[in-house]
Amino acid sequence: MKKLTLSLIVMTGLMLMMVGGVSATTLEEGAIIAAADRLVETQNNDGTWEWDNPDTNKTYNAEERTVCNSNIVGVTARGLVDAYQAIGTQTYLDAAKISGDAIVACGYIDPADKYYSQDIEFLVELGEATGNSTYTNKAVAIMEYFMNDANRYCASGCTAAELAAYYQGFYGSPNEGMTEWQLASWVRAAQVTGKTSWANDMISEINDDITTIPYFNISDLGDYGVIGLAGIVDATGDAGAKQALLDLQETDGRWGTPNGVVQDTAYAVMALLKVEEITSANWGKNWLVNNQYANGGWIESDSIEYTEVDSEALQAIFDVIAVTNVVGEGADFVALTVPDSIDYGNLFSTPGFETVAQEITLTNVGSLGIVVTPIWESGAEVFKRIKFSDTSEGTME
Repeated sequence: MKKLTLSLIVMTGLMLMMVGGVSATTLEEGAIIAAADRLVETQNNDGTWEWDNPDTNKTYNAEERTVCNSNIVGVTARGLVDAYQAIGTQTYLDAAKISGDAIVACGYIDPADKYYSQDIEFLVELGEATGNSTYTNKAVAIMEYFMNDANRYCASGCTAAELAAYYQGFYGSPNEGMTEWQLASWVRAAQVTGKTSWANDMISEINDDITTIPYFNISDLGDYGVIGLAGIVDATGDAGAKQALLDLQETDGRWGTPNGVVQDTAYAVMALLKVEEITSANWGKNWLVNNQYANGGWIESDSIEYTEVDSEALQAIFDVIAVTNVVGEGADFVALTVPDSIDYGNLFSTPGFETVAQEITLTNVGSLGIVVTPIWESGAEVFKRIKFSDTSEGTME
């Protein structure tokens, strides 16, 4: 008898799982494929992307950029890594490697060269996906460069306090939200490169921004307020910022300021997942999936498609799948079919989020005690997806 711990997703009688990977519903999978195909289609030969796509902005004059001074390469390429992890299509990983190789080839000693925290995050993810330590080592080198050497932010390496002060001065009012969004990325970059002490110092700076100073007022948001709140929640888990972010969600599941509904929703979703607000995150994910354009991208509130935002929306969809559909830790699972005889409608008395645990048995996989709770609600669709989580150790016969 084998002890089994489960965290499964059921879709109208079919359990979707991938051995050692992330499963996706047909709708989510289609959204990821379309978005990743769009990123591959719009990627330049040198691994860069233009800021926005000319086919949605006919008056756009494409700037001449190189990968060393483009601030969207890493953040955009991250979507390709996520797509590869979700779908397994080698083309996506190959495209991500083009961007990664270009970043690795850039010299970063000259302070004029513009690496970004998102490049660090991307390189670590790419290193994990490919098993190539070259990317990971470069990420660590870039982080150490910003910490220890003269760079465009600081004269002799940046402490967390110095970097926070730079962004506060650079963005200013009413763009405080951009500062918190950037600082949260630096927290993640430091964490994934093992610079835990520096990351903790930056978390303290963010906490100071919403308490001691306060630089960022969560009850009086300026421009970019949603991604600012998302950055704070992501980095600190602050309860006040989390509640403010939840309160800003629209009835259709999105978030939005005049500066970007799609981007706001993507970052709100990713941040709320980190603090286990699964229902709201799923709701936001559903809005992203339902508002994707036929070309695979998303059109922002200014009627322009931005390549970075396309990737960020893809990342948010992937993250929801990763949180709610990954089965176990280090365990191998095979595909199972749940009996159609299970009456999903009887599991919950009324539409809405039900917290009462109910036990059922999946007879086709042996005796297995599990508890069923819904993970999101949207009118009648409350029964569409059900999360199975263990309350006791079951057995697989």
